Amino acid sequence: MASRRGPAAADSEEVTGRDAATRLLRRHSTNFPIGKTLASWPEDSTIPDPTQTP
Repeated sequence: MASRRGPAAADSEEVTGRDAATRLLRRHSTNFPIGKTLASWPEDSTIPDPTQTP
């Protein structure tokens, strides 16, 4: 017979997994540029200089 963990441990792991999946799904559905940083911005940007400078 297989060893089983207690119900509290299984519930905690399930809740943690569901929370992580929900966060990932919501972030993906927003279509925000997740993972991009200013360091990854191209040097030869097509945005005119007056627009980029305040």
